[in-house]
This record gives sequence, structure tokens and C-alpha cells, in this order.
Amino acid sequence: RSTSSIRFIMPSVNTLGNEFCNLSNSMKYVYIGTSNCTLEGTRVFGEGTPAKVYFNVLFGPKFSRTTDNDINKYLNYGYSILLSSINREIKMYGYLTELGIHHIGESNPFNLSYDLIEPLRPIVDEYVINNKVNNDNFKIVFVEMLSKTVLYNDKEFFLDNALHLYVCNIIDYLLGKEDNIEFINYEL
Repeated sequence: RSTSSIRFIMPSVNTLGNEFCNLSNSMKYVYIGTSNCTLEGTRVFGEGTPAKVYFNVLFGPKFSRTTDNDINKYLNYGYSILLSSINREIKMYGYLTELGIHHIGESNPFNLSYDLIEPLRPIVDEYVINNKVNNDNFKIVFVEMLSKTVLYNDKEFFLDNALHLYVCNIIDYLLGKEDNIEFINYEL
């Protein structure tokens, strides 16, 4: 995750009693500000390290996103549901999902979608953190997640409808038609 996406993840971590402190977008480092963390006060550089720290805070110091386990299965499935909705919206406006802003991998067909999903990943993370999913229900729960009530531009919407407005807003911003990007507020 890029450091800018870590900024959006902070509320989820804070609700668990942990804090990411002194996040710097320009230097791409993070200080861990709790005595429970093994990296307390350590300056950490790069994009992958803040993501590792984030997931280790949530799921324990031995957790890895590359391990084949239920947590990763749930995260991957939930992220894919969000990604599919974002892909649909980008394509509906006639744009290519392959051309991203920060994600620029030539073999990645969803670079732009991955850019747009970053601030939304904590929605999925919260379902996993709070044990709202298990092997019997995770597929239906994550599909139903799209009907979760969120705030967008100070109005309540279902997540799927808010994704439509969010993608439209970002495309308009990139085209110079909007001055600001409105983000989805999912912590009601």
C-alpha cells in the first residue's frame, strides 16, 4: 500500500486501540506509536513496509499477505468484490482500467481500479477484523457489503451507489471538471 493509502487506513487501526503516528506522505515513512508494536519509533521506508506493519498490527506479527490462510482468503474475496464494482464504473464511463496513476504495472489490467480501491480496503478489513465472515458465509457477506450504508458528500448511500459517485468524481477531477475528490466515509 502506498503511504497515501495508509492515511485512510488509520481510522480502522485506531478503532482497535493502535495508532499510526507521524505519517509523512512526502518521505513515505511511518512511526508506530504504541508500546505493543515491535517497530515502535522505527523509521520505515517504502510502500510495502507500511502495509506489512498495518497487517501485523491487525492480525499479529507473524501474519503475511502471501500465506494461504482463511484471513487472506476473506481479504482477497472482499477486495475482489470492491474491485469488480470499481472496474464496472470505470468501464461504464468509457475509460481503461489498465492506465493507472500510481499503479502502473504493464501486466496489471486493473491499475486505475487499484488506485481507486486503496482508500476503501479498510471496509473489507473491518469485516475480517471483527469476525463478521467465516467459511460458511464470506461470499454472501461480501456481496451484501455493497448494500452497506455509507456517507458520500454528507448523504447516505448504499456502498455500491457511493462507488458510482466516487468513480465519477475522480474521473471528473482528473479531467479538470472538479476541484476536489470526495471520499466515501464508511465509519458511521
